[in-house]
Amino acid sequence: MVLSQRGDTCLDLSKTVGTCSGILTDSSGQIASMGYPYGYIGGLSCYWMIYPPTSRSISLTFQDFDLEGLGGDCTYDYIEVSTGDGTVDRFCGSEIPRVITTNSSRLTMRFSSDASLHGRGFLATYTTLPMKLEKTRSCKVEVHGTSGTITHTPRIGCDVTSYTLSLPPEFSISYRYTALSGNVRLHYDPDDTPAIRFEGHTRTGQIKTYSNYLRVVVVSPDTVANVTWETTDKGLCGGSYKVTKTPVNIYSHRSYNHTDLPPFQRCTWTLVSRKSTHILLAFLSFDVGSGDGGMHGEVSPKIKKRRLGGGGGKKSRKRRRRRNEACRDSYIEIIDGRKKLGKFCQNRKVTVIKSSSSNLKIVLVTGREPGKGFHVKYSRLT
Repeated sequence: MVLSQRGDTCLDLSKTVGTCSGILTDSSGQIASMGYPYGYIGGLSCYWMIYPPTSRSISLTFQDFDLEGLGGDCTYDYIEVSTGDGTVDRFCGSEIPRVITTNSSRLTMRFSSDASLHGRGFLATYTTLPMKLEKTRSCKVEVHGTSGTITHTPRIGCDVTSYTLSLPPEFSISYRYTALSGNVRLHYDPDDTPAIRFEGHTRTGQIKTYSNYLRVVVVSPDTVANVTWETTDKGLCGGSYKVTKTPVNIYSHRSYNHTDLPPFQRCTWTLVSRKSTHILLAFLSFDVGSGDGGMHGEVSPKIKKRRLGGGGGKKSRKRRRRRNEACRDSYIEIIDGRKKLGKFCQNRKVTVIKSSSSNLKIVLVTGREPGKGFHVKYSRLT
């Protein structure tokens, strides 16, 4: 028999249902003050923590409640309930508290009593419920212009805010990021994972994306941040491009289809894809250099089937040298990673290339007779 002194009365605790503190992991159960229903002792500080085995909401219902305290003055004896989301409620007196339902799978209850007056105690039961998932409220903002600033402050009614800037492929975006607080993700192409993440107070220098696309996703509603962007026009002669699954066009010069290529220039287009992926180049039209071999505007079937680059033997090197010598005045050169695939012109045309690496370079060199130019489309292969 376990006895407890309460004033001049001895309580047989073996006949009561209460305990002081515990970790409860069952999907339902009961909590009662030590000594209930015959009264609790003074000087208690008891904690109960409810952790269901799965991610479920918790509902706490008081069946009986009698503590010291009156008129909301919960200074002496009280129950304090924390629901895991920062909400804390305190109860005392003889009025049964409201039913408490959490939005998380965690609930902590504290019972405190002083050394003076006491009540009957309390009895509560809890059950677990399927978690109610609140729908995330998303807001989307389209941003325009070759320069500007995105200023984000907390928006009423928006849990996640997305700002999207999409420019023609001849532009490359760079930006500076400044934030006092929050959680932000930045994407450099529509179908990719975030390129970079920022949390909390952050200030960056100029960051180059090498992309014509920028999406700023504000994840936490309390974010206060600025993104200032500017662009570089890379369409006049070459540039760096981020390769995605979405096919993108490159034209040899801005006035393609209206004027011939400008003579005596050198332009390099650098295409960079995600690591361990490949790039597909499809030339839709090709007219570079004058040449006297092949039909103008057509591609020989033999060249379509030719494996570009050839082997590493002596004959193969001579064959590549002869092909390259056929393109002297104006040509494009294609480089796959560190491997040169060769020079191409009217004497040696190209249609489709699949890279063996995740980056390609197209180098255009024009001389006295540059030709009309080319139109190529690129995309990412997984």
